[in-house]
Amino acid sequence: MTSVIEAALTCEFPQVVNASYSTLKQFNNTAELERLLGKRPGVLPNEINQNQHGHKFGLFDALRLMKLTGDIQILRSIASELGYSLYFLGDYSGISDVELLNSYSQWHAEIGDVNRAIAEALEDGDIEQHEFERIERELRETFTAALALLERLRALVVVN
Repeated sequence: MTSVIEAALTCEFPQVVNASYSTLKQFNNTAELERLLGKRPGVLPNEINQNQHGHKFGLFDALRLMKLTGDIQILRSIASELGYSLYFLGDYSGISDVELLNSYSQWHAEIGDVNRAIAEALEDGDIEQHEFERIERELRETFTAALALLERLRALVVVN
């Protein structure tokens, strides 16, 4: 039988395979997960093993596994394989005017941090690696704040 590491190295989507195995390992009770997913004992690791051609780990099983474990590293690895990144969007269904204004202000504060990082990096005419990393970090924080604002606004949409 092929080892977990060998399977991950020889498959088309190694990040997804590694994340799937890691989810099982971190939950620390594969037998319980198999029971909850309605699978026979020993089937789940075989479904993830890309060298086991008779077994397939399906999309809906992956979704159920992530819901059961609360671990979304499979989703993150799929996004990464496709060149995307994920941001958590909270539940803002009960948002107040003050919370909305605070979210809007936070987004603008993050934009200010990006501008400051860029200005400071360009003071000497070039951008060093650590300066770029700061800009990137500030931009990610801006994206997160913007998406939080978007979700808060979405919670206010009137459904007809």
